[in-house]
Amino acid sequence: MNGDQRRVKILTVLENSLEAVSASRLAERFGVSRQVIVGDIALLRASEHDIEATSRGYVLAAHDQVVNERFVSKVVSVHEPELSETEFNVIVQHGGEVLDVQVEHPVYGLLTAPLNIKSYADVEFYCDQMAEHSARDLSVLSDGVHIHTIECDSEAQFAGILRALRAAGFRLRH
Repeated sequence: MNGDQRRVKILTVLENSLEAVSASRLAERFGVSRQVIVGDIALLRASEHDIEATSRGYVLAAHDQVVNERFVSKVVSVHEPELSETEFNVIVQHGGEVLDVQVEHPVYGLLTAPLNIKSYADVEFYCDQMAEHSARDLSVLSDGVHIHTIECDSEAQFAGILRALRAAGFRLRH
């Protein structure tokens, strides 16, 4: 199978998957290295395919789906990286989903990474992945200042999440 054929098959896998698909899983499926898959994904993105990378793998960006009637807002938080797990746990404990993290970089501008953390299991997976790869939070690029997009059922629930974060000692700006 050549690269073009593999990329068509990768798109098919992503279209038919209900969850994120890791580069390692795709590599195993197609008998190539993980790096070849990363390159394939870059080529697919360059040819206008909206593929998001999450901590669990690749997903096609959601388009043409039922309009989401949940409340979405952003919060600016400042803390040391070792408090990320606590921050995420407080948010999910109060019914929120952490859609992404954003930091302002002096050269690159606003950097955004999808997180899609909506359960304690997602928090644990994120922390395990960060430890396994010796990765650092994006907030280290901005002295701990970062923005989260949070989705929840209502504005009142979002206000409750903010109160819970403040009660846990987080410095917030909204």
